[in-house]
Amino acid sequence: TVLRDQGKLPEAMERFKEALRIRSSTSGPDSLDYATTLHNMAELLRLQGNLDEALELSKGALRIKEKTI
Repeated sequence: TVLRDQGKLPEAMERFKEALRIRSSTSGPDSLDYATTLHNMAELLRLQGNLDEALELSKGALRIKEKTI
C-alpha cells in the first residue's frame, strides 16, 4: 500500500485492520478477500520485524486459501 511504501507502518496497519473488519462483515472470514488482507498484514508485520505474528497471519491466510480451492 501507499502508506507502507511511505514508511507509515503503524498507520498502514490500522487501515489493514479496518479492511479486515469490513471484509469479515461483507465477504466473511473464510473468503479470499479476507485471506488477502491477512497476507498483506503479515507482510507489514514482517517489515516491522514481528516475525512470529507475521507467520501466524500467513498461516491463517494459507488455511483460508486451501479451503477455497
